[in-house]
Amino acid sequence: MKDVQQSPVAFLRSQRKFAMDEKTPTVAASYGSQAVSFNKDYLLSAPGVMKLGELIFGLLCWALVAAVYLNPFINTPAYQFVLFVSVTSWILTTALFIVGVLGLNNSKFSTAPWGIIEFSFNASWGLLYFVASCVAAAYSGQRPHLIVATVFAFLTTNLYITDASFAYKQWKGAFPWQQAGTQTNVSA
Repeated sequence: MKDVQQSPVAFLRSQRKFAMDEKTPTVAASYGSQAVSFNKDYLLSAPGVMKLGELIFGLLCWALVAAVYLNPFINTPAYQFVLFVSVTSWILTTALFIVGVLGLNNSKFSTAPWGIIEFSFNASWGLLYFVASCVAAAYSGQRPHLIVATVFAFLTTNLYITDASFAYKQWKGAFPWQQAGTQTNVSA
């Protein structure tokens, strides 16, 4: 039997090697197994394409309204509301898009109820964007860039509402009219 006193560093290394050899779970090992990776499938899925469209059309709406916001003769609280909705939704949609592209919703935050989160996010922003679109339409007048901003706002509204319907389907499993066993009998 060897009676050699080890240094603390050598002792810790031997313990770590023992733990790795025995395949004992450690906090670092379980945390490290949840790798963040680029999720190409999300980009090709319906929610990914919708989020990309929301980002593009939202950015165009935001840029066109921001050009009006800098003009003190046209700047009104109505355009401030439209600018608030477009900028805030764009920032939050960018964050949610990054979560989806990096696959964080499937790895790091997999315990979160993503169906409910996506549905409530898209439905609330769809409603806010609809109100902002109506406000922009009411105040656009004969200014062409504001008319175009209104068109992009309505397109973004449609994307958010469609994305909310896909999120509802993800949350509930299917649309209510697609449930198995609930056939409608259409007879003349």
